[in-house]
Amino acid sequence: MPDAFLGRISAGFLPGDAWACLALWIMDHLPFGADPNLFCTLFVLAVLLSALAPRFIFCPAWLCGWAIGLTILSPVGFSEMGSLPLQIGAAMLVGVWYVGVFLNLVQKRLVRLFTKHSDSKR
Repeated sequence: MPDAFLGRISAGFLPGDAWACLALWIMDHLPFGADPNLFCTLFVLAVLLSALAPRFIFCPAWLCGWAIGLTILSPVGFSEMGSLPLQIGAAMLVGVWYVGVFLNLVQKRLVRLFTKHSDSKR
């Protein structure tokens, strides 16, 4: 995976997490029921996504960050979330860069090591 693509994924997760916080605040203040409030925030997100340049942000990552943030933060509520959004964002970045980059490099080196080692035994 190219690092630019991983950067776009990272750039998508973090605004998605921030949007989840904003969506919780908006849903607390909208006068409709839970389902219309969720629809309104999702609609606004879809409109915003269509207006953004997909060169910089990977839109599925933004939606995923929003969904993860909203799923974790909804039971907690906007007023009690504290530093939880920062922890969620950090976990997303660790997942992208540790699993996506570091472990990929380790796997490539192990495959190269073992294929070289098995070729020399023949």
